[in-house]
Amino acid sequence: MKNFIVHIVTIAAYSIVMIQCSGPVSRLERALQAAGSNRHELEQVLYRYSSDPADSLKYRAAVFLIENMPGHSYYEGEQLDRYLEYYPVLRTMMQAGKAPQAAADSIIGKYGIFDSSKLKLLYDVATVDSAYLCNNIEWAFKVWHEQPWGKNIPFEDFCEYLLPYRVGNETLPEWREKYYKKYNELLDTLRTSQKTDKEDPLQAALCIINSLLQPDQIYFTTTVPADLPHVGPDMAEAKSGTCREMSDFVLYVCRALGIPCAVDYMPVRGNDNVGHFWVTLWDKTGELYFQEFGESPQILKDSHIIRAPKAKVYRSMYGSDLDMTEKYSDHFLKSIEIPSSAIYSGRKPETIYLCMHSRSDWIPVDSTYYRRNRIEFNNICGGNVFRLASKHPGKIRFRSDPFYLGTNGDLHFFKKNKGKQNITVFAKFPPAIFNSRMPGGVFEGSNDISFRQKDTLFVIDNKPVRLFSTANITDTAKYRYIRYFGPNNGYCNVAELAFYDKYGKKLQGKPVGTSWEKTHDYHKAFDGTTLTSFDDFKPSGGWAGMDFGKAVTVSEIIYIHQEITTTM
Repeated sequence: MKNFIVHIVTIAAYSIVMIQCSGPVSRLERALQAAGSNRHELEQVLYRYSSDPADSLKYRAAVFLIENMPGHSYYEGEQLDRYLEYYPVLRTMMQAGKAPQAAADSIIGKYGIFDSSKLKLLYDVATVDSAYLCNNIEWAFKVWHEQPWGKNIPFEDFCEYLLPYRVGNETLPEWREKYYKKYNELLDTLRTSQKTDKEDPLQAALCIINSLLQPDQIYFTTTVPADLPHVGPDMAEAKSGTCREMSDFVLYVCRALGIPCAVDYMPVRGNDNVGHFWVTLWDKTGELYFQEFGESPQILKDSHIIRAPKAKVYRSMYGSDLDMTEKYSDHFLKSIEIPSSAIYSGRKPETIYLCMHSRSDWIPVDSTYYRRNRIEFNNICGGNVFRLASKHPGKIRFRSDPFYLGTNGDLHFFKKNKGKQNITVFAKFPPAIFNSRMPGGVFEGSNDISFRQKDTLFVIDNKPVRLFSTANITDTAKYRYIRYFGPNNGYCNVAELAFYDKYGKKLQGKPVGTSWEKTHDYHKAFDGTTLTSFDDFKPSGGWAGMDFGKAVTVSEIIYIHQEITTTM
């Protein structure tokens, strides 16, 4: 009887609140209906924060979370739990100087190939309980109110950039209190500083990132298990994996400490087969900054990410993802229309997807609807190849031939024909980040394998702009060993090295270097293909070179910056 009375009181209070709040009623009610048997848990949260007028903002925050909850889900399963072990294992192995592939081989050897079809899909609206939601709301409000920069965060930004309990489709442990107690003291110096603007959230972000994301504290690799969901707050602390895992970690820490932030992403790069994730931050004036890998935040305007090839950029939001292409491009097409003559015949699907190629797949990067037999997409960067498709269970169905979209909006369709023709295929240029890792690199000569005594032969001053770059050596001395020594934080990234004498003859020898692993070891700098490359385990101190067996004079060195890495 007691539980029945409590339930009646809850419903009555909830009904009063619904009458008072005319705006979000329909969306909120739809979410509560979708909750099924979990509805009572969500209503408990609403009742708690509707009882006291002092909690009116917390009530609005609860409504925001519940209204948008139906769009979120996560996976559970034994194989997922096992595969998440990869990230701390990866960190341990890379700390020990072992290859990322060794960690991957270890996990695959123990548990087999990851198969998401064996996992159970759960929906937030049907599983998140009142205790979890209230705990999240209380901690989010705590840090919002107590941090000195909180006064510069309006409630609308608080809801999207501080309040959410998740960052993607990860499982849902409680993480705010743990992260707060572990990392809040890193901000003590800022809070007591008389020189730094403690009311600027960017300064707080700088303090955290500079403390936790130095190059020797992160373990970046693209050798990660395919198709895994987001790793969650526990595994993200390993600070190992791809740009997605690095970004998730920054998001957890910043939000736990009251620093507003988001993750922006390209579904597919314009010049690569993979996507890219980074963290977005703001100063107190609203100026936009971005942070990627282990680097400090940089102001967005005039940055390399503005100039990077891309088709679309989005911001991952708890509500619904935002199209950020306009912010991240200095030249984009406000709209493009696909002529109806280019669409395959047959029944027209309701939703049509704009796809980009990614290895053997086509990845949707935008969507639209048929309107009066027209297909139009908005805010698209040209200079890319696309294809139209529709989604069907387990696959996509193509709706057009591939086509190139020029930067001026011109369309060129690649139509198949019955004949054959010969073509020459060149490797794609890699992302700008890799050629940006070469300035400051140096070629050195020595007659000592340890290079205790060495001479500088050539210093790379600028980013390579060609696939093949040439270093002309004026030093006529003879050296048995010549090496490329990478710059600080450059991971000694280089795809190919070749040494020539004054007659243009290629000099042969034995590759030598700092690390050994089978996928990206220093031998890859001498294997004759730009499709492989040397990627050292440590950000600084790596080198790759040649032992010629005797002292020789080198007159020319050809070097090629790093090619794109792959995922497992």
